[in-house]
Amino acid sequence: MKKQQDGHPLWSPSLWTHFPALQQPEYPEPSAVSYAVRQLQTAPPLVTAADIISLRQALAKVSAGQGIVLQCGDCAESFAGCREDVLTNWTETVSTMSAIISDSFSLPVLKIGRIAGQYAKPRSSPDETRNGVTLPSYRGDIINDYGFTAAARIPAPERMLNAYYHAAVILNALHGNAREGEGTDPLFAPFYVSHEALLLHYDSALTRLSPADHLWYNCAAHTVWLGGSHQ
Repeated sequence: MKKQQDGHPLWSPSLWTHFPALQQPEYPEPSAVSYAVRQLQTAPPLVTAADIISLRQALAKVSAGQGIVLQCGDCAESFAGCREDVLTNWTETVSTMSAIISDSFSLPVLKIGRIAGQYAKPRSSPDETRNGVTLPSYRGDIINDYGFTAAARIPAPERMLNAYYHAAVILNALHGNAREGEGTDPLFAPFYVSHEALLLHYDSALTRLSPADHLWYNCAAHTVWLGGSHQ
Protein backbone atom coordinates (compact mmCIF):
# COMPACT_ATOMS: atom_id res chain seq x y z
CA MET A 1 0.00 0.00 0.00
CA LYS A 2 1.55 3.32 -1.09
CA LYS A 3 1.85 5.95 1.62
CA GLN A 4 2.21 9.69 1.66
CA GLN A 5 5.09 11.41 3.43
CA ASP A 6 3.01 11.72 6.62
CA GLY A 7 2.68 7.93 6.76
CA HIS A 8 -1.01 7.78 5.92
CA PRO A 9 -2.18 5.63 2.98
CA LEU A 10 -2.43 7.40 -0.39
CA TRP A 11 -6.19 7.40 -1.07
CA SER A 12 -7.57 5.54 -4.05
CA PRO A 13 -11.00 4.04 -4.83
CA SER A 14 -9.70 0.53 -4.02
CA LEU A 15 -8.27 1.47 -0.61
CA TRP A 16 -11.30 -0.10 1.09
CA THR A 17 -9.99 -3.57 0.19
CA HIS A 18 -7.28 -3.16 2.86
CA PHE A 19 -9.87 -2.87 5.63
CA PRO A 20 -12.75 -4.98 7.00
CA ALA A 21 -15.96 -4.40 5.00
CA LEU A 22 -19.32 -5.70 6.14
CA GLN A 23 -22.31 -6.70 3.98
CA GLN A 24 -20.10 -7.61 1.02
CA PRO A 25 -21.00 -10.76 -0.98
CA GLU A 26 -18.70 -13.77 -1.10
CA TYR A 27 -18.25 -14.29 -4.82
CA PRO A 28 -17.27 -17.86 -5.79
CA GLU A 29 -15.03 -16.75 -8.69
CA PRO A 30 -12.61 -13.87 -7.90
CA SER A 31 -11.49 -13.69 -11.55
CA ALA A 32 -15.05 -12.94 -12.63
CA VAL A 33 -15.21 -10.13 -10.05
CA SER A 34 -11.99 -8.63 -11.40
CA TYR A 35 -13.35 -8.77 -14.95
CA ALA A 36 -16.59 -6.99 -13.98
CA VAL A 37 -14.69 -4.33 -12.05
CA ARG A 38 -12.36 -3.68 -15.00
CA GLN A 39 -15.36 -3.28 -17.30
CA LEU A 40 -16.91 -0.74 -14.94
CA GLN A 41 -13.64 1.14 -14.52
CA THR A 42 -13.42 1.75 -18.26
CA ALA A 43 -17.13 2.48 -18.79
CA PRO A 44 -18.34 6.09 -19.05
CA PRO A 45 -19.39 7.59 -15.69
CA LEU A 46 -23.11 7.46 -15.01
CA VAL A 47 -23.15 11.06 -13.76
CA THR A 48 -20.62 13.84 -14.16
CA ALA A 49 -18.59 15.61 -11.51
CA ALA A 50 -20.21 18.86 -12.66
CA ASP A 51 -23.69 17.50 -11.88
CA ILE A 52 -22.50 16.30 -8.47
CA ILE A 53 -21.18 19.80 -7.76
CA SER A 54 -24.53 21.25 -8.89
CA LEU A 55 -26.31 19.08 -6.33
CA ARG A 56 -23.90 20.25 -3.63
CA GLN A 57 -24.65 23.86 -4.54
CA ALA A 58 -28.39 23.18 -4.41
CA LEU A 59 -28.02 21.48 -1.02
CA ALA A 60 -26.13 24.53 0.24
CA LYS A 61 -29.11 26.66 -0.76
CA VAL A 62 -31.45 24.28 1.05
CA SER A 63 -29.23 24.54 4.13
CA ALA A 64 -29.53 28.31 3.90
CA GLY A 65 -33.34 28.05 3.90
CA GLN A 66 -33.73 28.69 0.18
CA GLY A 67 -35.27 25.32 -0.74
CA ILE A 68 -36.61 21.97 0.47
CA VAL A 69 -35.29 18.45 -0.14
CA LEU A 70 -37.61 15.69 -1.29
CA GLN A 71 -35.81 12.34 -1.29
CA CYS A 72 -37.86 9.26 -2.08
CA GLY A 73 -37.70 5.84 -3.67
CA ASP A 74 -37.61 2.13 -2.96
CA CYS A 75 -35.58 0.48 -0.23
CA ALA A 76 -34.20 -1.76 -2.97
CA GLU A 77 -34.77 -1.35 -6.71
CA SER A 78 -35.30 -4.25 -9.04
CA PHE A 79 -34.10 -4.54 -12.62
CA ALA A 80 -37.70 -5.31 -13.56
CA GLY A 81 -38.65 -1.75 -12.61
CA CYS A 82 -36.68 -0.35 -15.55
CA ARG A 83 -39.80 0.15 -17.68
CA GLU A 84 -41.35 3.17 -19.35
CA ASP A 85 -44.62 2.98 -17.43
CA VAL A 86 -42.88 2.56 -14.07
CA LEU A 87 -40.50 5.46 -14.67
CA THR A 88 -43.27 7.69 -16.01
CA ASN A 89 -45.38 7.03 -12.93
CA TRP A 90 -42.37 7.67 -10.69
CA THR A 91 -41.48 11.01 -12.27
CA GLU A 92 -45.10 12.16 -12.35
CA THR A 93 -45.59 11.25 -8.69
CA VAL A 94 -42.39 13.00 -7.60
CA SER A 95 -43.20 16.06 -9.72
CA THR A 96 -46.70 16.26 -8.22
CA MET A 97 -45.33 15.93 -4.68
CA SER A 98 -42.73 18.60 -5.44
CA ALA A 99 -45.35 21.01 -6.80
CA ILE A 100 -47.56 20.59 -3.71
CA ILE A 101 -44.64 21.15 -1.35
CA SER A 102 -43.34 24.11 -3.35
CA ASP A 103 -46.76 25.77 -3.44
CA SER A 104 -47.23 25.22 0.30
CA PHE A 105 -43.89 26.72 1.33
CA SER A 106 -43.17 29.04 -1.62
CA LEU A 107 -39.77 27.43 -2.02
CA PRO A 108 -38.19 25.34 -4.78
CA VAL A 109 -37.98 21.60 -4.14
CA LEU A 110 -34.79 19.61 -4.66
CA LYS A 111 -35.78 16.19 -6.02
CA ILE A 112 -33.44 13.34 -5.07
CA GLY A 113 -34.52 9.81 -5.92
CA ARG A 114 -33.36 6.55 -4.42
CA ILE A 115 -33.19 5.27 -7.96
CA ALA A 116 -30.76 4.28 -10.74
CA GLY A 117 -28.48 2.46 -8.33
CA GLN A 118 -30.38 1.36 -5.21
CA TYR A 119 -29.92 -2.27 -6.21
CA ALA A 120 -28.17 -3.64 -3.11
CA LYS A 121 -30.05 -4.70 -0.01
CA PRO A 122 -28.45 -4.97 3.46
CA ARG A 123 -29.49 -8.01 5.46
CA SER A 124 -29.50 -8.71 9.18
CA SER A 125 -28.83 -12.42 8.52
CA PRO A 126 -26.67 -14.04 5.83
CA ASP A 127 -29.21 -16.85 5.44
CA GLU A 128 -32.95 -17.24 4.92
CA THR A 129 -35.08 -20.29 5.84
CA ARG A 130 -38.37 -21.26 4.23
CA ASN A 131 -40.23 -24.48 4.98
CA GLY A 132 -37.12 -26.00 6.49
CA VAL A 133 -34.86 -25.03 3.56
CA THR A 134 -32.00 -22.61 4.29
CA LEU A 135 -30.35 -20.60 1.51
CA PRO A 136 -28.22 -17.44 1.33
CA SER A 137 -30.27 -14.27 1.74
CA TYR A 138 -31.36 -12.20 -1.23
CA ARG A 139 -29.06 -9.15 -1.24
CA GLY A 140 -30.51 -7.19 -4.13
CA ASP A 141 -30.54 -7.58 -7.90
CA ILE A 142 -26.98 -6.29 -8.20
CA ILE A 143 -25.75 -9.32 -6.19
CA ASN A 144 -28.12 -12.29 -6.55
CA ASP A 145 -31.67 -13.23 -7.53
CA TYR A 146 -34.86 -13.09 -5.46
CA GLY A 147 -35.86 -16.61 -6.53
CA PHE A 148 -35.62 -19.09 -3.67
CA THR A 149 -33.27 -21.61 -5.25
CA ALA A 150 -29.65 -22.44 -4.57
CA ALA A 151 -28.59 -21.30 -8.04
CA ALA A 152 -30.49 -18.02 -7.82
CA ARG A 153 -28.88 -17.04 -4.53
CA ILE A 154 -25.26 -17.44 -5.69
CA PRO A 155 -23.64 -13.97 -5.90
CA ALA A 156 -22.92 -13.19 -9.56
CA PRO A 157 -20.46 -10.36 -10.35
CA GLU A 158 -21.84 -9.89 -13.87
CA ARG A 159 -24.92 -8.44 -12.17
CA MET A 160 -22.86 -5.30 -11.51
CA LEU A 161 -22.67 -4.75 -15.27
CA ASN A 162 -26.41 -5.33 -15.52
CA ALA A 163 -26.95 -2.76 -12.77
CA TYR A 164 -24.81 -0.25 -14.66
CA TYR A 165 -26.89 -0.80 -17.80
CA HIS A 166 -30.21 -0.36 -16.01
CA ALA A 167 -28.97 2.71 -14.14
CA ALA A 168 -27.84 4.30 -17.42
CA VAL A 169 -31.25 3.70 -19.01
CA ILE A 170 -33.06 5.19 -16.02
CA LEU A 171 -30.79 8.24 -15.88
CA ASN A 172 -31.41 8.87 -19.56
CA ALA A 173 -35.15 8.71 -18.98
CA LEU A 174 -34.98 11.02 -15.96
CA HIS A 175 -32.91 13.52 -17.92
CA GLY A 176 -35.57 13.56 -20.60
CA ASN A 177 -38.31 14.17 -18.03
CA ALA A 178 -36.53 17.00 -16.18
CA ARG A 179 -38.44 20.26 -16.36
CA GLU A 180 -36.08 23.14 -16.86
CA GLY A 181 -38.86 25.64 -16.31
CA GLU A 182 -39.71 24.53 -12.78
CA GLY A 183 -39.18 27.20 -10.17
CA THR A 184 -36.71 30.02 -10.60
CA ASP A 185 -33.43 28.18 -9.99
CA PRO A 186 -32.05 25.74 -12.60
CA LEU A 187 -30.15 23.89 -9.87
CA PHE A 188 -33.51 22.54 -8.65
CA ALA A 189 -34.81 21.43 -12.06
CA PRO A 190 -33.13 18.00 -12.53
CA PHE A 191 -34.05 14.70 -10.96
CA TYR A 192 -30.93 13.84 -8.95
CA VAL A 193 -30.27 10.21 -8.04
CA SER A 194 -28.83 8.58 -4.93
CA HIS A 195 -28.21 5.16 -3.43
CA GLU A 196 -26.56 3.47 -0.49
CA ALA A 197 -22.95 2.69 -1.43
CA LEU A 198 -23.31 -0.84 -0.15
CA LEU A 199 -21.58 -2.88 -2.85
CA LEU A 200 -18.08 -1.44 -2.70
CA HIS A 201 -16.78 -3.21 -5.81
CA TYR A 202 -19.40 -1.38 -7.88
CA ASP A 203 -19.15 2.07 -6.34
CA SER A 204 -15.36 2.14 -6.15
CA ALA A 205 -15.11 1.10 -9.82
CA LEU A 206 -17.24 4.10 -10.80
CA THR A 207 -15.30 6.57 -8.64
CA ARG A 208 -13.28 8.87 -10.89
CA LEU A 209 -10.64 11.57 -10.53
CA SER A 210 -11.86 14.85 -12.00
CA PRO A 211 -9.24 16.65 -14.10
CA ALA A 212 -10.96 19.95 -13.32
CA ASP A 213 -10.22 20.02 -9.59
CA HIS A 214 -8.17 16.83 -9.05
CA LEU A 215 -10.75 15.46 -6.59
CA TRP A 216 -12.39 12.04 -6.51
CA TYR A 217 -16.12 11.72 -7.26
CA ASN A 218 -18.36 8.67 -7.06
CA CYS A 219 -19.86 8.98 -10.52
CA ALA A 220 -22.35 6.15 -9.92
CA ALA A 221 -24.82 8.70 -8.50
CA HIS A 222 -25.17 12.36 -7.62
CA THR A 223 -24.93 11.48 -3.94
CA VAL A 224 -24.41 8.26 -1.98
CA TRP A 225 -24.41 7.31 1.67
CA LEU A 226 -23.05 4.59 3.93
CA GLY A 227 -25.52 2.88 6.25
CA GLY A 228 -25.02 0.95 9.46
CA SER A 229 -23.62 -2.56 9.61
CA HIS A 230 -27.08 -4.22 9.93
CA GLN A 231 -25.40 -7.01 11.87
